[in-house]
Amino acid sequence: MVLNNKVIRILSALLVIILTIFIIHFTIDFFHPRTTFEIQIGHEEDDELPGMRDNGTLFTNDSQLIALAIYPDQRAPAAIAQLCVTKKGSQQILQEEKIREYAGLAAFPIYLHNLLWSPDDYTITLKRSGTTVQSLDFTLK
Repeated sequence: MVLNNKVIRILSALLVIILTIFIIHFTIDFFHPRTTFEIQIGHEEDDELPGMRDNGTLFTNDSQLIALAIYPDQRAPAAIAQLCVTKKGSQQILQEEKIREYAGLAAFPIYLHNLLWSPDDYTITLKRSGTTVQSLDFTLK
């Protein structure tokens, strides 16, 4: 099958786009490695990189939220991790999710039960083997 010039140009353009995306991801990972744990909250996960597209800490409580624990590029060997949500200043756990970490884990999500919670201030905490490595306060209004 002989390809005409139009098909060749389209395929070439697609190849350039794919290579550009690969180079951007490589550059971000190589020159800006993630060095700390992070928690982000929002409604929509980013398809390209670990993170939330609409990351924030103040939300109208009218739709389900997702909390995302984001891992640094280098970390200690695998552990049991847990994300816990409490009312700010309280020790009573409203929601908890545990996961066994594995090599290459970049992030793990927890779908919050926020629609069952009243408007208030909350804290989400990431623990590894029982030790807190990150926490984030957020508000539902």
